[in-house]
Amino acid sequence: MFRLCDVILSVSEQDLVATRKAAPQDTAVWLTPNGVDAKRFDYKDCSQDDSGPPTLLYVGSMDVDMNVDAVLWFVNEIFPEIRTRIPEVVFNIVGRNPTDRVRRLEEEEGVRVSGSVDDVRPHYKEATVAVVPSRLGGGTK
Repeated sequence: MFRLCDVILSVSEQDLVATRKAAPQDTAVWLTPNGVDAKRFDYKDCSQDDSGPPTLLYVGSMDVDMNVDAVLWFVNEIFPEIRTRIPEVVFNIVGRNPTDRVRRLEEEEGVRVSGSVDDVRPHYKEATVAVVPSRLGGGTK
């Protein structure tokens, strides 16, 4: 497959090294880190609204296997333990194209599936904690 590509983009140094080892020597492999505009996510002038329940947040494309696995595992294995200690806690799953399995998580008390949103910043501002229970995949987390 490498020979079919003009260029292979890696999003982390670790992936770049692994790809260069696996690809033929004449294959172009470039590092293109992904990320966000940090100034757009600067909350120093914002005060968090503490009037709502404690909120855990997961953000990711919800039609990607590693993200689906992450929220399913979290809701089934971790979230119940948190709820025994903090019954009012909410877990908000934000991300485009939630699968049926992800949508069904809303049947669990305290789980919300928002799906696609125009802007994730209000969800981060509302969150008490962001969780990233990724167990699969590579690249940048």
